[in-house]
This record gives sequence, C-alpha cells and structure tokens, in this order.
Amino acid sequence: MSAAPTLVDHALAERRAALSALLGGLCSLAERAGRADVAQDARSLLTAAGEPFLFVAVGEVKTGKSSFINALLGEQAAQVAPDPCTDRIQIISYGPERASLEEGPLLTRLLLPHPILREVAVVDTPGVDSVVDRHQEVTERFIPRSDLVLFTFSALNPYTRSAWDFLEQVAGRWRRKVVLVLTQADLASVEQLSVNRRKVAELAREKGLGEPPVFVVSSVLEAVQPELSGIEAVRRHIREMVTGGAHGSAKLESLARGALGLLDGLDAQGLEQRAALAKDQARLSNLLERLDMARDAAAREAGLLASQVMRSYDQACADYLAAVELELSFPSMVRRSLGSFFRRRSGVPALLDELARAFRDSLEGKVDALAREGASNLTRNLGLELSQMARDLRELAGPGAAPDAARLDLQREAVLRDVAAGLDSFLASGGQPGRVDPLSVARMDPKAAMGGLMVLAGGLFVLSVKGVVVDVTGGVLAGAGVLLAGGVLAVSRPRLIRRVREELSQGGRRLEEELDALLRTRVERIFSDIVALLEPLRSELDRRGQALAEQEAQAASLREGFAKALDTPGQTA
Repeated sequence: MSAAPTLVDHALAERRAALSALLGGLCSLAERAGRADVAQDARSLLTAAGEPFLFVAVGEVKTGKSSFINALLGEQAAQVAPDPCTDRIQIISYGPERASLEEGPLLTRLLLPHPILREVAVVDTPGVDSVVDRHQEVTERFIPRSDLVLFTFSALNPYTRSAWDFLEQVAGRWRRKVVLVLTQADLASVEQLSVNRRKVAELAREKGLGEPPVFVVSSVLEAVQPELSGIEAVRRHIREMVTGGAHGSAKLESLARGALGLLDGLDAQGLEQRAALAKDQARLSNLLERLDMARDAAAREAGLLASQVMRSYDQACADYLAAVELELSFPSMVRRSLGSFFRRRSGVPALLDELARAFRDSLEGKVDALAREGASNLTRNLGLELSQMARDLRELAGPGAAPDAARLDLQREAVLRDVAAGLDSFLASGGQPGRVDPLSVARMDPKAAMGGLMVLAGGLFVLSVKGVVVDVTGGVLAGAGVLLAGGVLAVSRPRLIRRVREELSQGGRRLEEELDALLRTRVERIFSDIVALLEPLRSELDRRGQALAEQEAQAASLREGFAKALDTPGQTA
C-alpha cells in the first residue's frame, strides 16, 4: 500500500486550488471591467499555477543571456549566435531524453534530462530591445507567468534605459521576483565589476525594486575556470529555493503578488470610473436643476398669463355691467316704452344677445392675444434651454469612442446620444407631449426644433386658455341673461344689478380656479415628459453605479484572498 500524502503536501495543494479559484475570479472581474489585457495576464497566472516553478531569463540582445542559461544548466540548451537569433520563447523543461517540440509559431519547448529541471523550468526569451518584429511583445506576454526573473545586463554597461524601463515593468506592473545577473564579466576589469555591481544595486533601490540579489558571472570562464565564473553562486541560489523546500510556496506567493499587481491596475481604473460616474451624476443633477429653474420660470409665465386674463375678464365684466345699467336706466326704459319695445317678444332676448356678444368678442380677442404672447414667451425660453441641453449632452458624449474602447464607455456614449436625440425629437414633434419616440429623431436644426415646440406647446396653451374662458363665460352669461330676462319685467333695477354682479364675480372665481389648474397641469405635463426623456440617462448612471459597486466588492474580496495567500506559511517536502 502506498503512503498517503503528507499533511504539508496536502496543505500546499489546497493553497494552490484556492489561489487558482481566486485567479479565475480575477479573470472574470477583468473581463466585466472591459480590460482584455488584464484578463489575459490573469489567465497567464492561472495557467502558471499548474506549472512547475518557472525561471525566465530576460535581458537586452547580445548581453550573453543564452550563453548564461547554457552555462547554468551545463548543457547546450539555448541557441547562441552572432546575430539576434532568439526570435521566440524557448521553454527548457525536464524530459527523459533530449527533444525539441514546436508548440506554436512563437514557442518552442526543449526537453532535457537535467535533474534540476524536475522541479523547475527555465525560459529563454527574445531581447527586450530586439529589432526583430514582435520580440518585445512575445517577452511581455510571457513575463506574467514567471515565478522568478533572471534579468541579465552586460557587465560592461548595465545602464541602458530600455533595459531598466522594462525591468520596472517586470517588478512593478507584474510584481515578479527579480535576480540581477551581470554577464560577460571576463570582458570587464575588476574595478568596473565592483563599480557596476554597486551602481546596479543602487539603481534597483531607487526604482523601488528592493534589494534583489546581484550576481556577476562569466559563461566563458565556466568552461575553463568554473570556480571563477560566478555561475555556481547562481546555481546555489536556485538550489536553495528548490531543494530547500520553499519553491512551492514561493511560486504561489509569486502568483499572488502578480495578481495583486493586476488588481492595482483594476482599482486604478475603478477609481477613474467612479470619478467619471460622479461627474456624470453631477451633470444629470445640473440638468434637473436647470429643468426645475425652467419649470419655475414657466410657472411664473403661466401665472402672469392667468393674471392678465383675469384682468381682461374683470374689464369685460365692468363694460358689460355698465351696458346693462345703461339699458336698465329710466330714460332707456321710457324710450323702449315709447317705441313699444316690450311689445316685441324678441326685444329683451335681442338686447341680451347683443350685450353678451360684445362681452365675448371683447374678452376672447384679448385672451387670444394674451395666450399667444404668454405661450410664445414660455416656449421660446424652454426651447432655448432644451436645445442647449441637447448640445451639452452631445458634447459630453464626444466625437465617438474608438472601436477598442471599453464597453462601459461605448454604452455611456450611446445613452447620452439617445437622450440628446430624444430632446431634439420632443422639440421637433408636432404631436402630443408624452407621445414622442426618443429615438425617432437624431440630430436636427435647433431653429426647426424650436419651431416644432412653439407649434406644439403654444397651440395647446392658446386653445386651452381660450377653451376655459369660453366655457366659463358662456355659463356666466347664460345665468346673467336669465336674471336680466326676468328682472327687466319686474323692474327691480338695484337688486337685479347686484345679482348680475354677483353672478359675474362667482364666474370670475371659477374661471381663475380652472385657469390656474389648467395652466399648472399643462406646465407639469410638459416638464414631466421632458424629465422622462432623461430617465434613460438616470437608469444608465444607476446601472453603472451598481456595476462599479459589485466590481469593487469583488476586487476587495479578491485582494483579501491574495493577501492571505501571501501571509499563509507553507512548504513542500
């Protein structure tokens, strides 16, 4: 019976499984955030979680990187030539016999029966400053999978900017552990080696790399005087990591550090999106505040219109009463008597019709002019405000996102443009407010749009105001006519005038109430329709806020998990 796995091995397996689950969550989070680059790096980490401990050799072209790998393994593994020949990634891993396998257009796997390769794999990458097409792209795609980066510099000149810029990415963006190797030491003097080694360590600290080990090696001396080559010191460092039992935990910790680096990038994007969301929310609040101000202005215009109509009504009533008093005066009644006025059955009705017609004509003419002027003032100001809001929304959307823009940006722009089109459609429509399709009209000439609103709202106001005035005054005049028709025969002039005045006053109160309710309803209806046109923007902001909150919560949970993976002790036998 085979022995059961040790507790330590089992614990490490559990840690690897937990880390793999976290990395899977990171992939999903990056995809939802629209970050394909982060998702790709996270998938690389997830793949690496199931692979052996991975050393990746990185450096500029012709710094002796491939020769160093060969000297390190004691095998002619990496290809060495006068020109930049490493045009693909080469993974050197364990196999029972030497073999070379092509695993893609940019990847070759070399199998070697080397004992150390049972626990680790070594990777030779194209130079970071290579002139061969796609070299740096290939290297950058592979770095996130590494557990330790052997970064090589020429011992003669380890200060090239391209190398240090890339090294900052390795340690910063991908958070890889780094060992610095100064190669070709046989070409430099003792003084050069001492100065350059010290300077490299100082540069590493200045660039936030901490205190990475710095080795000085010579692949040439390894073949003739191995005790002076420095290669054995590198081997010893690797052996301590591998055979010392720490490589399993080191690998998981390396992956967790890389994941935390990716989360930093997502968090930075999240902060930008949160700030952008806050700005958009402030802009929506500003639009609503502007609408509230426009609503208040419209209410004032409507109130002014109602007051002017009531003044016209009061003047028409005064004229009507004056005419009635004149017709009921003693001289007028004598004149009618002498003319046999009351012997004609149509005399009183004809008189009343004439007075009522004069009342209506005078009042309706004034009301028509007042209603048109009031509607013109209201709609002109409202049209200007809505046209400006539509322009502001289009400007906010921008000229159009690039095809590779984040999905959230594209959706935001689409909503902004749709809402702007909805405002234009509302302005240009000749139909009833609230019956406008927000997507039916795209960009329109502001003058034409304002004309549409003038016809729509202005016509509604004029017809509505005139309709209320006609309905109310018609009833008032009918009541007054009944009083007059019976009162003339009774010749009770003071009491009759008083009752007609009361009838007109009651009608005025009723007209004022109905007119106020009508205008308030019309104004609120128009503005509720406008606010409804902004609802897609409000909904989109709510959706973005909820999505960001969910992403932030998941990122916090993942960060806690990866931090725990770094803090959890563990080792393999």
